[in-house]
Formats: sequence, structure tokens, C-alpha cells
Amino acid sequence: MNNFQKAIDIISNKSIMCGEITTAIIVEIAKSNPSVLVKACGKMKIMYQAFEYDVIDLYESAGKISAIKLYREKTGFGLKESKEAVEKLMGIS
Repeated sequence: MNNFQKAIDIISNKSIMCGEITTAIIVEIAKSNPSVLVKACGKMKIMYQAFEYDVIDLYESAGKISAIKLYREKTGFGLKESKEAVEKLMGIS
């Protein structure tokens, strides 16, 4: 798998951070310059990991509801999807 395909896979797997439409736009732009996508994915992965840590920290300090609220606020996901994502992140599901 080349770097371009790896980058697309990262974007696809982390689309919760930017939404499906934004992901599609990013992929289309990157087709013309794959190195841009590879660099962006590296930064996106770091941002996503930091976001995961924020959710975990909030879950541990303020509880599940606060973590779900943060997840919803940052991703735009609905209540059910956010709850499932937080539970998966915490290893509850």
C-alpha cells in the first residue's frame, strides 16, 4: 500500500473529525497532490489522538454524560452515535 492509499485510509477512518463531505473534498483535492494528503493525515491523526485523550480525561473526571456532550459538540454526531463512540473509546461496548 502506497502513502497515498494509507492517507486515504486514515482520512476515511477518522472522518468523524471532519464529516463525510469534508472527507470527500479532502480526498478530491489530494488526488492532485498526494503529498499534501499524507502531511495532513499525519496532523489529523495527532489531532484525533488528542481529541480521544480529551474525551477519556473528561469521562474520568466529569463522567459519561459530559464526555458524550463533548463528543457531540466536536463531531456533530447525534446522541446515539456519540454515546456508542464514547463507550467504544472507553472499552465499555
